[in-house]
Amino acid sequence: MTRDPVTVRPDVTVASLLDDDVLRNRVSAFPVVDDDHRPVGLVTLNRFRALDAEQRRATYVSDIACAPAEIARMIEIAEVWQGGTRGPGVGGISDLRP
Repeated sequence: MTRDPVTVRPDVTVASLLDDDVLRNRVSAFPVVDDDHRPVGLVTLNRFRALDAEQRRATYVSDIACAPAEIARMIEIAEVWQGGTRGPGVGGISDLRP
């Protein structure tokens, strides 16, 4: 995981995120944060790919972001896969658990 990830607000369009951040930063996921910089979700390139160009202009990050409960489940699966231990950098994501 990235120590200081590029974050995005939920009210940004997917097109804006792609134009402003995805092409400049070589990452495949962006934490979605609220006004207080608390994590409220995660948006990934795979979610962008499901939208055509017109949909990207009309879709907000909040519309396609993984919800905290979904992320928490992914963490649980990863922990089991890793033999019950947390991988490097995973600790900060625990804030996303419901």
